[in-house]
Amino acid sequence: MCSLVMYTAGNATIRRQFGPPHFFDIGVDAKIKQAITHVFTNNWRYTPQGYGRFIAVGLPTYLTFVGLEHFQERRRLRQYCAQNTVFGEQARRLVQTGKIEEFLPVNINASVNKSERNLFA
Repeated sequence: MCSLVMYTAGNATIRRQFGPPHFFDIGVDAKIKQAITHVFTNNWRYTPQGYGRFIAVGLPTYLTFVGLEHFQERRRLRQYCAQNTVFGEQARRLVQTGKIEEFLPVNINASVNKSERNLFA
């Protein structure tokens, strides 16, 4: 997102943000800022204004976050389906029927070790 904000910013904004005065004047930071200013002001860039910039910056950022969240949800659902627990059973029924069943019969033996099953059964 930061790179899109810088890429779509106008030349005056780039010069204002990366031009003098330099807070730390140790030589290296000024050279870095000059290089950034040179790269962004000497090449043609698409610099929309108003809602165009909001769309050019916001839409790719939004789609990236939504896509990554979707992949994470699918990964989490596959992990739940692989588990032999009540949550795993609920996830398997969700995948099979498409409905969330809130009240499942609790099979305590599914999540308890074999050596401890005689305590709960």
